[in-house]
Amino acid sequence: MLRITSLVKSSLNRKVLKQSENGVVVILNITLSCNLRCSHCYISAGFGKGLSMDISTIKKLADEFEKLGVISVVISGGEPLMHPKIFEIADIFKDKGLRVNLSSNGTLISSRNVKKLKVFDYIGISIDGPENIHDEFRGVRGAFAKSIRALKICVENGFPVGVRLSITHKTADFIPFIFDLAEKIGVPKIYFSHLVGSGRGRYLEQTFKDKSKKAVELIIDRAIYYVLNNIQIDVVTGNNETDAVILYEKFSRYFGDYKDYLFDNLMAWGGNQAGVRIMNIDPFGFVKPDPFFPISIGNIHQKSLYDIWNDERNQVLSFLRKKPRDIVGECRDCKFLQICNGSSRARALILTGKIDAPDPACHIIESEQGSQSQKYGDEVDSKAEPRAESFDDYFPNFLAEGGFERC
Repeated sequence: MLRITSLVKSSLNRKVLKQSENGVVVILNITLSCNLRCSHCYISAGFGKGLSMDISTIKKLADEFEKLGVISVVISGGEPLMHPKIFEIADIFKDKGLRVNLSSNGTLISSRNVKKLKVFDYIGISIDGPENIHDEFRGVRGAFAKSIRALKICVENGFPVGVRLSITHKTADFIPFIFDLAEKIGVPKIYFSHLVGSGRGRYLEQTFKDKSKKAVELIIDRAIYYVLNNIQIDVVTGNNETDAVILYEKFSRYFGDYKDYLFDNLMAWGGNQAGVRIMNIDPFGFVKPDPFFPISIGNIHQKSLYDIWNDERNQVLSFLRKKPRDIVGECRDCKFLQICNGSSRARALILTGKIDAPDPACHIIESEQGSQSQKYGDEVDSKAEPRAESFDDYFPNFLAEGGFERC
């Protein structure tokens, strides 16, 4: 994930963050059951899909996580709150000293289970836009109202909570709505996840590069506005690491004297970590480099997780763990390859059939109309005037008030 707020704050304060932790983060899909039928679900969860992990498997995984140096588990589904032993599962991982996050649609969060939610270190709840759009994407009327109720319950009880939006060709238009919603309710974190066409998501439009790039520019501008105005909302994006290049270009135009700090921070961040610091395990026990990968690297019911993750003969893992990755085409000579790390290999594999192809959603190769987009690889003129349509609209008092001292 690209932690935009943290990167901007650190860079404006002339601080270079330490390299990201070496520990592994596991996205664990504990069930295929879901009370919704989301059009972009990467695992095609839904009604009547009762496959769930049993407690014996969870306990075995907890032991293996400890052995592998896992630092965090994101419990997902399907809808994980449909698992009858969800809170027992969270306790098992907490007993191992792991950070435990919940990825939920929020519809099952209520006053009846609110006290039990304290076991989670973070709760992420998905919103796709206004009520009609959200319910359309979720496949169930009334889902929006229940998810909003869940956000309010978490905020009122002081739980670390965030709102998530998956950026698709349709939901990209509602990014301002999500920002306004978070501000109104008091949600302290917003996570924007780019679509990767896995599961039912493969039926959605995959190529909307110009629109997604404009969406990311808007996200970055709003995040910088929050930093400069001391608004305590963290903004994060995921599943398209070339967002970092847009961040670098914008930041360099706005704060040219500090761009080297951001560049070093982005290098420490390291870009896409699928198969390196990110692991996914689905309800069938298949292990994948991230939740969207169309191929697995093994199954925990046939081989120990430790042996799967440390198999030096596995060609997929070997490719993903090479730094920089050996991406072909335009990526080979790109100065930002060390930052994005090739971006989503799952998307490249799904859309091109090749794990070493450029990410088709890369913001800096070409627009979908075929015209060459701005050459972000060129040096940015740190003395260039910021573009009025974004900078002046968002930061009219920035220079007059002495700039970044408020960060």
